[in-house]
Amino acid sequence: MRGMVRQISEPDVEERQIWIHHEAIDDFVDIRGNTVPMDAMTMPFYIAESVDLTQVAPGDRVSFRLDVDWSAGVPARIGFLEVLPGETRLSFEGSDTPESAEHGDGH
Repeated sequence: MRGMVRQISEPDVEERQIWIHHEAIDDFVDIRGNTVPMDAMTMPFYIAESVDLTQVAPGDRVSFRLDVDWSAGVPARIGFLEVLPGETRLSFEGSDTPESAEHGDGH
């Protein structure tokens, strides 16, 4: 998945979270095992302890892997995250937030 970081929780909170405006997801698998499309939107995601956020800041474009285990207490966590080059173009088509992926301003 790819998106733009909006906010990062304080490092001392028990369950770290990151808010990412992500691109649309065509093949998300829900709790019933159905493949459902998900529009581009801003969502909070929990972060696995192994993910280093020290080099990530709001406004960064990122690529990330969402690990989902519907039987877990927190069923979805980001298990991998990397910062993309600043000029990376993202597409927020289908989003209800007026983003400018073409210009990359993300505000």
